[in-house]
Amino acid sequence: MITAKIWKPKTGLRPASHRRASAALGLALAAALRRAGNFDAAEAEAWKGVPDAVKETFTVEIKHVNEEAIKTIAERLSRHSGVTIKMRGRLGWAELAVDIDIYAHEYVPVRAGILHEPAEVLAEPRGRVDGRPIASFYQLLDEEYEAMKTVAVQLYAELRMAKLRVATGAGVRTHPLWRLAARIHATHEYSDRYAIPLWYRPWTRQLARSLYALAPPELRRLAGPVGLRRAIKENAKPLLNYLQRHYIVAVRHTENAIQLIPKPSSPPTQTHRKAMKTLAEALTNAMRRAAGEKAIETIQQKGYLDWRTYVEALQQEFEQELRRLT
Repeated sequence: MITAKIWKPKTGLRPASHRRASAALGLALAAALRRAGNFDAAEAEAWKGVPDAVKETFTVEIKHVNEEAIKTIAERLSRHSGVTIKMRGRLGWAELAVDIDIYAHEYVPVRAGILHEPAEVLAEPRGRVDGRPIASFYQLLDEEYEAMKTVAVQLYAELRMAKLRVATGAGVRTHPLWRLAARIHATHEYSDRYAIPLWYRPWTRQLARSLYALAPPELRRLAGPVGLRRAIKENAKPLLNYLQRHYIVAVRHTENAIQLIPKPSSPPTQTHRKAMKTLAEALTNAMRRAAGEKAIETIQQKGYLDWRTYVEALQQEFEQELRRLT
């Protein structure tokens, strides 16, 4: 599946604008799939509580992200729990039916028991390729590699092209859609573990979040999410060098964003899982040394160990690990 999260600026989106941003992200994904493959836009359904409880059926145009389509979906989201865009067609050689759920609030899929973490958009495919069942876009990356690369390229084009007028705590602003999108990734089943980043912004922050989930709990708590983000951000350059060995990396410097497509292999998702596992192990080794011999040295010199000193040691140790890997 593919899940999408909205970036929450410090000023905060007003509820109505949050729903508009969710609608725009769902439409961007639908438009990317339509141009990467051959899909017919069927119907859209508004529902209460869970996607099966359909309350209203309507049509929506998904050639591009446009204001009329955003308004149509956002108006339903103001009265219902979510909207599902139903598509049917082909992606490469795969024959698929794709449901794109757009939620009125990020916690709707959590309360409905669909996901373990909040999200504004969830897309799920169902179908077959050469007689084999397809249950996720993660799987499609192995089965239809070039088609999924095209989806990622078209998705970025939609994020780049679409603009959205939104209300925030600091007033009304017009933002490109890429500025409102934090995470768009392909996940294996219903777990965020080893998710493949189709769009991460700010990319060091989002990658730190993924690595934090893979690190041992007893070690990651020492630095915490904030400390790990700092260590990752300070090692952005060697980290990019490592990623470029295993992925086709598209760094959007002006957007502070990144797209990662595993290099073609047999299969690509195993390349991704191996690369992330190796990176998580390197981070764990750095955490152990920062909490071990480095901490002992600091205590002997200063008589105590503070959080800032530990994070600086973690940053240095992680840099050494990355240089060893590259």
